Amino acid sequence: MYMKKLLFSLAFVALATAGYAQKAKNKPSAEERAEKFATMLESKLALTSEQKEQVKKIEAEQIKQIAAFRKQDETVMKDKMEQRKEIAKASADKIKAILTADQKKKFAEIKEEMKENGKQLKKEGNKPRRNDDVPPPPAAAKN
Repeated sequence: MYMKKLLFSLAFVALATAGYAQKAKNKPSAEERAEKFATMLESKLALTSEQKEQVKKIEAEQIKQIAAFRKQDETVMKDKMEQRKEIAKASADKIKAILTADQKKKFAEIKEEMKENGKQLKKEGNKPRRNDDVPPPPAAAKN
């Protein structure tokens, strides 16, 4: 009986570890995430192709900068939260600078929507997204 429990436990741990490793392999790159975000804004804000490319470049840079923070120790990362907010604000400001007045209004609405979605996800824990065509919120919306 003890041996069966031990084998079952080991099998469970092995499967859970394999599942986690598989998830990590399928994570989209910064460029892919930036493209997804830029495409979403393009459709919702009617961005020009030049605006889309600029947004994509800004977002990819932000994603890479934040990824660098995530690699650091958790305690250090908590200390860097203000810097993350500044990076996100700077990115949002750069995006706003290339938008028209109407696009800026819609962008503010989108950011608020994404902020609410982020709060909801945080309440639910790290459950998988149900709508895969929605990109992760920009860092400014996470706070």
